[in-house]
Amino acid sequence: MRRGVRVFWMPAHLEQQTGIALAYGDDSIDYSELAQRVRQRETDLGDVPRLVAIEAGNDPEPIITYLACLSGGHVALLLTPGSGRLTDRDDIAATYQPDSVMQPNRTGVWTLKHLRSEPLGGLNSDLALLLSTSGSTGSPKLVRLSHQNLNENAAAICDYLGLGQSDAAATVLPWSYCYGLSVINTHFSVGGKIVLTDLSLADDCFWDLARSSGVTNISGVPYSFEVMHQNHFTPEQLPSLRILTQAGGKLAPQLVTEFAELCAESNRQFFVMYGQSEATARIAYLNPRLVAENPDCIGVAIPGGQLRIERNDDCLEGQGELVYSGPNVMMGYALQRHDLASNKTTWELHTGDIAERTDAGLYRVVGRCSRIAKPFGLRVDLDRLERILQKTCQEVTCVETPTGVGVVTTDSAVSTQELCKVAANTTGLPPTSLVVSKVTELPRLANGKIDYATAAQQSTDLHEGRLTPITADSSIATVLGSILGKSHISPTDSFVSLGGDSLSYVAATSALQQRIGTLPPGWQRLSVTELEALCPTSGGESKSHPRFPVRLETTGILRAVAVILIVGSHIGVFDIRGGAHLLIALAGFGLAKFLLTDADRKERVKRILRSSWRIVGISLLWLVPLVLISTEYGPSVLYLNNLLGPAGEAPEWRYWFLEALVYLMIAVAVLLWVPAVDRWERRWPFAFPLLIVGAGSVVALLTAGPTAPTSMYTPAVVIWLFAAGWALERASNNYQKSIVLLGVLVIGASFFNRPDRVALVLIGLILAITVTSVRVPRAIAPILSRIAGASLIIYLTHYQIYPLLGEQLWAALIISILAGVTMWIALDRLQKIAPRAARRVSTGASRARSTIGSPQQFATPLTSR
Repeated sequence: MRRGVRVFWMPAHLEQQTGIALAYGDDSIDYSELAQRVRQRETDLGDVPRLVAIEAGNDPEPIITYLACLSGGHVALLLTPGSGRLTDRDDIAATYQPDSVMQPNRTGVWTLKHLRSEPLGGLNSDLALLLSTSGSTGSPKLVRLSHQNLNENAAAICDYLGLGQSDAAATVLPWSYCYGLSVINTHFSVGGKIVLTDLSLADDCFWDLARSSGVTNISGVPYSFEVMHQNHFTPEQLPSLRILTQAGGKLAPQLVTEFAELCAESNRQFFVMYGQSEATARIAYLNPRLVAENPDCIGVAIPGGQLRIERNDDCLEGQGELVYSGPNVMMGYALQRHDLASNKTTWELHTGDIAERTDAGLYRVVGRCSRIAKPFGLRVDLDRLERILQKTCQEVTCVETPTGVGVVTTDSAVSTQELCKVAANTTGLPPTSLVVSKVTELPRLANGKIDYATAAQQSTDLHEGRLTPITADSSIATVLGSILGKSHISPTDSFVSLGGDSLSYVAATSALQQRIGTLPPGWQRLSVTELEALCPTSGGESKSHPRFPVRLETTGILRAVAVILIVGSHIGVFDIRGGAHLLIALAGFGLAKFLLTDADRKERVKRILRSSWRIVGISLLWLVPLVLISTEYGPSVLYLNNLLGPAGEAPEWRYWFLEALVYLMIAVAVLLWVPAVDRWERRWPFAFPLLIVGAGSVVALLTAGPTAPTSMYTPAVVIWLFAAGWALERASNNYQKSIVLLGVLVIGASFFNRPDRVALVLIGLILAITVTSVRVPRAIAPILSRIAGASLIIYLTHYQIYPLLGEQLWAALIISILAGVTMWIALDRLQKIAPRAARRVSTGASRARSTIGSPQQFATPLTSR
């Protein structure tokens, strides 16, 4: 293994990590406890190497067993949970005869059971793991992976993704699958957190869990992103989100572009990746900066690996089979138990994919040279599926189609539903993705071989194998039955209760939208009766569903409410103060969450400075004309008040928040530019800002006071509050959060000249960390979102707008808000139609929105005193 590679499964490595390793339900296991339990499981397994079959369920016990196998010299055989393989003795279990089994018993308790007192032996000392090469197809052909394969691949992925201790991922992919397993391996390598869950991306409850658990990384296969697209996903739904990764098959280029742009606009990263089980997981990746321009490419080889194209006479000029070499290439295949004793036999991986290399040096997959289909990210061995189906019908061939897998047969006697059932059980695909076509004879080429291209076209054109066709008049029961392959559905059944998952979610959403129209949030948990009630009436008009609320991020609501309170207080509609200081704290919170990532020092500083420049750039669009036209404001309003500004309550101080926020962000950038300071912040992520809170509070209490009214609004005086938000985001437990909140209460009571300021700041911060999102009426949600998005423009302009309305106070408040929102929308649309070059400039600007956690463009929450 190369120097510096972390052996992530060793208890000694785990003990060096701090924080939570596994979170599940209301419980968690930290790294110290994980190391202890791995050592205990090593003892349970014994000293003689065993082949241990593990049902890879989302529970700590199978993961602990997996780590113990790696650290104790045993071999893990990962199987899909709940598949019945270990009890039914299917091909894999019967062929490889595991010595021990980790699976839940009939009461659901995970149990390690030794199937024989003495292991069969014959395990190569380098062998660490056995994975199926065909996803969920159940093929007995397994991939043999070594300890070096696992460690090198994990290290390479951590390298190009820039993973660190603050990262957290959820088990949205099965970890019996190489992609899902790599997520666990990489996060353990850097001391990150794994959130165990069986919830799918289609479930609102998953996103609630992700927000409350601080999930930073979401990994998905193509159907995962189709689900998110159907649900109109935006990165702001998960404020902690840092990275999206896609692999497991080719995602449609238009969706690649869509997610790349969504991430770029919100300072997140979207990685397109390519890999195979035979390479432990990962072979290539596409740098996020290149994704939008190259949505059909897989990128370049991962660190430590090499790609080349092997010329094939059947391919076009410049194309050939993609061949990969690197330390993560498997030891070889296994077909039976005695193969587990073999040494490494594979040094290069012939991927079976036809590829070409672009002028920019990126690789693009253009086709396949094998009979492996990959619908929904699941690899299906079409030849094996044919052999199984031949037991049901005499003459049959299988092909990949745009919607899944097509079965073409000449046997008119066999039931199409029966063929669909067998194919679904064999492949793990939802019935709706399978099409059976009955023909008089199979299409063949001149040489007598099957014409797969024509067969695929027949499967696309003919739909005999689908269940009851879905039409605009279909009942909800018919729709769900067709999608999920269920013949008996009761009025109380729901998509979830019928076993619907992410694989069938996209099809169900599309079909139900044809029947109902816009689906309400959480529709998958509504009963058939409730869904029928949403169908169009006989008059053709859809029933509204205002009772279904929309979930908004709490910090976004706080920003919208704050700017309303500020404008209203300035106008005199009411007098509630403290919004600006709450937003200073939220700005620190957002800085820590979105800008102080695990990127290198220079990149972090660059992001902070870009965010600062964004705030300055937008505000100068209003302030420069204001200075030139108005006699009320002097040049010091242009971010020079702290240096040249007038004393007392001069108009220039109305924009103190802008100046304070920008100065504070620049100060953080300057601090982190010093290598030693950057290292301190990474080593003590909570103590570092807490120290600033302490030092800043001393400055605030010594310099601020009634004799110098503007001193409450200078960067040096409010830095303690900015750092308090920063520390609150870094707090990893309730004890640390309580320390920060108590500090805000004590310092605020001494610092602020009004109790309502203390109360507003404290209540706002408590809500921000305890209530991640709030359900609000559907009619209110877009209003709050637009106000939060336009907060910077509202703040900049309201001083000049509300005096025009005289004594009409409520009208002045409403007009000030509407004017700001209108100008924000206009500026937003101007950005969208700007040329590509201007758009690239604005991409960096979106990072300013992330600084304070804004969900929309220009959502920098700016207020006055």
